[in-house]
Amino acid sequence: MGKKKIKAPEIDYLKEYSVPRFVTEETLCEKYDLSGTQCRKMARAANAFFEIRKAQLIDRIVFEEVYKEQLRERKRQQKTEMVLEKVKSYEPVKKEYMRYPEAAEYFSMSMTCFKALAKESNAIRRIGSIALINIDVIIDYIEENFGG
Repeated sequence: MGKKKIKAPEIDYLKEYSVPRFVTEETLCEKYDLSGTQCRKMARAANAFFEIRKAQLIDRIVFEEVYKEQLRERKRQQKTEMVLEKVKSYEPVKKEYMRYPEAAEYFSMSMTCFKALAKESNAIRRIGSIALINIDVIIDYIEENFGG
């Protein structure tokens, strides 16, 4: 009985789809649409740049991790900048007159306490059965009597 010879598996098709760990600068530049200088700087900053004799190779795995992290960071910065722009452009609507509930909420006070404050400061203006509170008068009164 003779031994059967085991045939080596066909792996030629894997070569087409496998990506080597160490690649040239040009390969990464094409893949990520970067200039050679940008690619080299990023690779050096990530400690993924290797010069072997005349060849310059870049560790693709390390480079891609750093590149993806930089993309995430840029997205975070863009979101932060958008929020800051919205905050800068936001101007609260300041009304000169408000009704009791709105004004009490504006000053973060209870209704009873705010009514007493409005009465003391003579900030109440009546139009028929509606009572409006002059916010500027209240603010001035607070600053004069309770300010530091």
